[in-house]
Amino acid sequence: MVIEITDKLQFSKIRKLIGKELERLRREKEVSVEHLARQTRLKVKYVQRLEAGKGVPLFLLLRLLSFYEKKIKIELLK
Repeated sequence: MVIEITDKLQFSKIRKLIGKELERLRREKEVSVEHLARQTRLKVKYVQRLEAGKGVPLFLLLRLLSFYEKKIKIELLK
């Protein structure tokens, strides 16, 4: 998933896009929220908040991405 961040794209929209992608990854693996929470040592409510696109600390997002064996690539472009 590639999200191009512009000054017109609000952070809430970015969180929602990431949340939808996290939910898609979980469903693709056929994993329940509860199982994912146990495997990543997160509370169920944090997994749900991430998938809903609500604000949570970045380290929680990174923990979920490591479960899916995914990485975040950040490029600063001019």
